[in-house]
Amino acid sequence: MILGILAILALIVWFFFATVTLFASTSSLQLTETGRVLAAFPKEAVKQIQPGQAAILRLTTSSDKNPVVIRTVVFSVDGENGQAEILPVSEDIPPELAAGDLQGNVSVEVAYVTPISLLLRATGYGGNVREMPVSPQSSQGINP
Repeated sequence: MILGILAILALIVWFFFATVTLFASTSSLQLTETGRVLAAFPKEAVKQIQPGQAAILRLTTSSDKNPVVIRTVVFSVDGENGQAEILPVSEDIPPELAAGDLQGNVSVEVAYVTPISLLLRATGYGGNVREMPVSPQSSQGINP
């Protein structure tokens, strides 16, 4: 009985205080002359992307291999064209990236929310739920 109550309390605490990372993702990638990756996002998603946000680039080299994962950061955002310039952070750049033939996807961390806010959004009551900012330039941001 006590274990059941403790489990329910733990679930309630998790529901209100855990953080869930929301991502904006795209598979439309191009390599620029400067070695940066140009990613095209939907107009709604690009509004949430800011320079300095963390991103993950997953490159698929062939069907029999696992994707190559590269930690990156958003360098610049062009809201009019729906594009973000992604800069690899790692010094160990795989030859697939240098070759210019990019197949894969990029995911940018756009917000941290709690499970309760996701539930409220899904039910239609959480349209104005405040998201925790992710940008490193924000003094209120959370460091992942």
